[in-house]
Amino acid sequence: LQGRPYIALREVGNDTGEYIDTKAITDKIRTAVLNSGRFRFTTEKENLADTLDEVEMQEESGLYRKQGGARKGNWQPPQLLLRGRMTAIRKRNSDVKDVYYLITMTLDEIDSATIVWTDEKEINKRVAR
Repeated sequence: LQGRPYIALREVGNDTGEYIDTKAITDKIRTAVLNSGRFRFTTEKENLADTLDEVEMQEESGLYRKQGGARKGNWQPPQLLLRGRMTAIRKRNSDVKDVYYLITMTLDEIDSATIVWTDEKEINKRVAR
């Protein structure tokens, strides 16, 4: 892939059985990847309606100059899909409860349906009784 490829990002899935703000984790990952300067992101699925509303307003309202305005059909398709899952492993003994969270991220090349990168991060939470 040439230049700075476009990435579609999916919210990190939560398979832990606990409430975890995976939206915040996803936002943090997007910020780190974007700040690397190597990639660009397409608008997330849940925000596409807002983006489309803005494009339609620029095209149809007569309030904006036609030259340089947003137009349907100009969006960049993503070349890559970044997704992740979060799981947990619990261990207990009489005085300590350990929870190991594992976040696994995968980057797919959409055109070839090929995994081009994967990584995982483990976080340990220990609670004394």
